[in-house]
Amino acid sequence: IETHLPMLEFISQKYPPAWLLLAKLYQEVDVPRNMDKAKDAVRRYIEAAPKDYSGLQSAWGQLASICQITEDTEGEIHARVEICQLPGVSFAVVSDGVNRVNQLFLTRYFVVDSDVKRVISQKLAQVMHSRIREGDATDCSRLAWLFVRLQQRTRASEAVDMGLLIDPDNAYCKRLAQQLSADS
Repeated sequence: IETHLPMLEFISQKYPPAWLLLAKLYQEVDVPRNMDKAKDAVRRYIEAAPKDYSGLQSAWGQLASICQITEDTEGEIHARVEICQLPGVSFAVVSDGVNRVNQLFLTRYFVVDSDVKRVISQKLAQVMHSRIREGDATDCSRLAWLFVRLQQRTRASEAVDMGLLIDPDNAYCKRLAQQLSADS
């Protein structure tokens, strides 16, 4: 395979979707050693890709998965934020991305600058808030957690209240409502 890689990279430069195939090949061959090469191939596709948003969503998703496997938390978060900001992405994908980022922010072994967390949370909150009417009560709780992180308690309470209107028994919204009222 090593003898054919330069040719495959040359083809990929002329035909960007080949970068994604090359990334999959890297993932299948000598996995631990080639995961960084797989990430690089996906990034090269993203840089070269036309504004094909479904292709970009797939590529960012592939990059997020590779980053998750390699425990590259910053790379995974970046990829998930990019997916959420793509035009035409489903609300379910946005909600899942926000949920995963919220989980990663809560993980004790992952430490990131609070300013970086704020910027990421602002981007995700903006996207999710503009589309929250598409969501359910659990989605409202995910948005509320972003607002909590942004220290916007009033907006967090509004999101929780909206969630409780949709589903008064939603455990996430009920628990967050209790926490917000206890903090007041």
